[in-house]
Amino acid sequence: MGGEVFLRKDGYEVSEKIKELGIELGFITNGFIKSTNLITQIKNVQPIFVGVSIDEGTAKTHDKIRGVNGSFDRALNFVDLCLAEKIQFIVITSVHKLNIKELRLLRDILFEKDILLWELQITDVEGEISKRLSC
Repeated sequence: MGGEVFLRKDGYEVSEKIKELGIELGFITNGFIKSTNLITQIKNVQPIFVGVSIDEGTAKTHDKIRGVNGSFDRALNFVDLCLAEKIQFIVITSVHKLNIKELRLLRDILFEKDILLWELQITDVEGEISKRLSC
């Protein structure tokens, strides 16, 4: 799914229908939405994973890349909420010149968590993905 599915008023119903059709379901989100009800709904549809984009191991750089103050803390909080509910979780990182030298910081944070996958996307100058690496 593209965009932020959790902003849709009917997102849960659409997700349920996808599951009813026998299609595996996964979510990629910015992790901004804080709602116990949302976490319960995610758990109820049993996605194969939930993922969030985290581009750096520090709030300063991540928030700069994302253009939203507080986005780093919000994303990590969302990861923790999902993991507490035993929801399989992945993190996606777009690698570029702003964060390449600081990826070890993010690695250290993520390796302390029980995430399913850390995907590194190497982007070109236009921001297009040229390679994907999974850790």
